[in-house]
Amino acid sequence: MIGHGPRELPFADRVPQLVPLLGDPEAIPDLGEPRDPAGLVDAALAHGVGLALALAAESERVRLPATERRRLVRAVALRLARSRALRGELDAVAQVLADSCRLAPICVKGPALADRLYEDPDLRTFGDLDLIVPRARL
Repeated sequence: MIGHGPRELPFADRVPQLVPLLGDPEAIPDLGEPRDPAGLVDAALAHGVGLALALAAESERVRLPATERRRLVRAVALRLARSRALRGELDAVAQVLADSCRLAPICVKGPALADRLYEDPDLRTFGDLDLIVPRARL
């Protein structure tokens, strides 16, 4: 993955190509063959929509070279496993924070977005849990 600064959106130039992947996987339009398949795969993985891209590739709504398709599938499998493992720990971690801070933490991004905005929460993978508690209570 190409690095980015703290206030820069990674792969900002690719975001318009990712937008059709959001929402119902059955409604993804035919995206054809991307000019830079490796860049599209990198962007999809960076923005947590790799599974949506993999599903689009599987249904031939986007045509990726075999090497990029394999790389995408491998990365998605790992990210999906990690997301599911983190989701499995979320309640326990949140409870420890709630007990120690005497206030329930707020979960942002990752599973919070997946549960609220995606028909299938697995379509939004994540690599960590972002839980917020007031600094004074830590």
